[in-house]
Amino acid sequence: MQSNGSMKVNEASIESLSNATNGLYEACGYKSARGFEMVGEWSSDNTPTKMQAWGKVSGVMSALNTGLEASIDVRVYGRSVFVLFDENGNYIDLEVDEFKTRIASLVGKKCESNDTNLQQTKDNSKADKEIKAPVNKKEESKDKVVKGTKDKVVKGTKDKDVKETKDKAEKETKDKVVKGTKDKVVKGTKEKTAKETKDKAEKETKDKDVNVTKEKTAKETKDKDVKVTKEKTVKEKENATEGLKSKDNLLQQKLEMKEAAEELEDQIVEEDELEREEYIAYLSDDAEGCGKSS
Repeated sequence: MQSNGSMKVNEASIESLSNATNGLYEACGYKSARGFEMVGEWSSDNTPTKMQAWGKVSGVMSALNTGLEASIDVRVYGRSVFVLFDENGNYIDLEVDEFKTRIASLVGKKCESNDTNLQQTKDNSKADKEIKAPVNKKEESKDKVVKGTKDKVVKGTKDKDVKETKDKAEKETKDKVVKGTKDKVVKGTKEKTAKETKDKAEKETKDKDVNVTKEKTAKETKDKDVKVTKEKTVKEKENATEGLKSKDNLLQQKLEMKEAAEELEDQIVEEDELEREEYIAYLSDDAEGCGKSS
């Protein structure tokens, strides 16, 4: 409800409000909670929920919200906020259609109450008149005509005002619903775009991390392979060196064996030569002995 009496509904998310009850002032665009109080509370006939109205209880007359005061007897200055609670005192969603229904019900109840009070006032006035003045049928008939005409005029004017107020409230609510739906679509599109951008950024970051991990793993594997290859090469060189040493040792042994064999062969030859010379000398001595005996 605006201060000029028109209905302008803006939806506010509970998550955006402060945890404190007076945080509701933020939904009205106020910077502080000074003078911001609950100005009305209504129960529902069909559900255990309660609807509350909050707003500024003081201010300049030009800011008085005449729309609320005229429709549901709530005196508040400037903007107001309506919230819905469950039986446990927790915030629950208050949809535009339900708000509209509840306000219409409150307006209807006020009209019924006003009609009842008006009738009671008339009855009391009539009773007072009957007590104070003697009954004059002619005057009574005249009073009835005047009273009936006056009641019809008052009732017709009041019904017209109520209907005009109700039609105006319904039109403004409908316009607000259309605007709210449009705002929700725009908000939903923005949220979707923001989510897609966020998801894209997260995916790019994840892909980048995966690439970095792959590159790091590939580098570590390559370094490990190079290290293993290097160690293998060194080992092979060491083995080759050991092989060469073994081969050299074998050749040395063969050479030493050959030299030993040659020395042994020379000794055998020398011994054979010596035996041969001794044998020849023996034969020569034997021949000389035979010649002397002849």
